[in-house]
Amino acid sequence: PELKAVFIETFSKNTIILIMTETTRTAKSSSRYLLTGAKGFIGTWIVKQLIERGDSPWIFDLDEKAHRLRQLLTDEQLERINFVQGDVTNFDDLDRAVTENGITHLIHLAALQVPFCAADPLRGARVNVLGTLNVFEVVRKRRDLVKRIVYASSVAVFGPEELYGHTTVHEGAPMQPNTHYGVFKQANEGSARIYYLNDGISSVGLRPGTVYG
Repeated sequence: PELKAVFIETFSKNTIILIMTETTRTAKSSSRYLLTGAKGFIGTWIVKQLIERGDSPWIFDLDEKAHRLRQLLTDEQLERINFVQGDVTNFDDLDRAVTENGITHLIHLAALQVPFCAADPLRGARVNVLGTLNVFEVVRKRRDLVKRIVYASSVAVFGPEELYGHTTVHEGAPMQPNTHYGVFKQANEGSARIYYLNDGISSVGLRPGTVYG
């Protein structure tokens, strides 16, 4: 079934399971996966699971240094990874990575975390907001190629617990982020919704909570 722009709140290992379930839903032997932010914690485990099920993912990043991947994967598995150098804030870099490699599925995880966005909001916005807009713009331009987008939002779109009466915060609760990072993620969810309304581009956004391991 066609997916609209939806947002799923989830945590830790379940985040990876949900992403893999979504990428499997439309997967065929010709599916080709490009990941941004693949060297982070969640991204590393997604790469591992893609490889273990028989895929050879493409990693889009500024450099090939990836200590987490080297800790988690065998040498044989590392050889299955395709690296594409590029900057997520540069539309042309991302567009070229998609077209030259025939990418059909985009998993967008690249983002600067809370402290870095607080220290440099302008850079945080370029990576977290402009980078996400670039992903959607590439898909709008290359709709003949890309069939699915999954991207990481965050529970940071919500505010501190006292704003919600110290009770369970449900998915539809008002967004009251109190960090630049949370505001940027809120903007990305809004952008995803507009791309669906204006262009019919379906996407799945997930809101990881505390991720550790």
